[in-house]
Amino acid sequence: MCFGALKILADEVPRQPDHFRALADRQDNFGFWRHHSAGFHALFNNFVFVIVAVGEYIHGFESEPVCPNGARGNGAVVADCRKIGHLDLLPPEVAPIEAVIVPIIVGKRRDEVLSAAAALEEELRNAGFVVKLDDRDMRPGAKYYHWEMRGVPLRIEIGPRDIDANTVVAVTRSGRKTTLDRRGVVEGVSSVLAQFGEELSQAARQAMADRIAMAGTLEEAAGAVKTGVAVVHWCGSQECAEKIEAAVDASILGSEIRSDLISVSDGPCIACGGNGTSTLVARTY
Repeated sequence: MCFGALKILADEVPRQPDHFRALADRQDNFGFWRHHSAGFHALFNNFVFVIVAVGEYIHGFESEPVCPNGARGNGAVVADCRKIGHLDLLPPEVAPIEAVIVPIIVGKRRDEVLSAAAALEEELRNAGFVVKLDDRDMRPGAKYYHWEMRGVPLRIEIGPRDIDANTVVAVTRSGRKTTLDRRGVVEGVSSVLAQFGEELSQAARQAMADRIAMAGTLEEAAGAVKTGVAVVHWCGSQECAEKIEAAVDASILGSEIRSDLISVSDGPCIACGGNGTSTLVARTY
């Protein structure tokens, strides 16, 4: 296990273990986290969920977690966990910080805005959210960037105009803005986070699906593994395995496929033409 990453998360944000086990029932939807994570893809259920490895990145620590699966494993795991498209983000279920509150200070109403922001933080915390009030003496834009680069799912802005209108502005990491009624802010934040989590799940699922390709020949398989996973028919023999791996410059990962994104079937082995079954082939690290 990556004990260093576990310690960082435990020290910085003391969430219950169930929060980090939230992936258990959703690992197929977020399968890209476990697929091809360096040193973890074949050992996923025998090690701590790789999501905990993001702790080092989230909090900007430079410590090196102990990771027996390889010196470069942690970096690849972080990359797998963080990236969808060009965004750095985390699902609400496992984010060390679910929402950050950014007070918008304007003119002489500084104390009023900070008081309203503190009250909002307390209400959300009492409702069970892991939330942080960023009251540093910095421009709002700098704070936005700081938390976006750490993948925090939701930013909540509150300023004089929001106080006057009895609203707050919720902005997801993907950029979706929603104006929430201050009187129902707990329900509003819950709804926005749930929607964001579902959007992230669907984006992850689509990203994974886009990287899976059926290959009927060695040439097709060689092309598919350059960007993802090739699904081929393989007879199960060592001789054919070595031939396939040499031809496509990738490894056979196995035939026990449990994904609704892949249709398992029987067919001619792409190496010898004998009876084969669906098998995953991809490059490992």
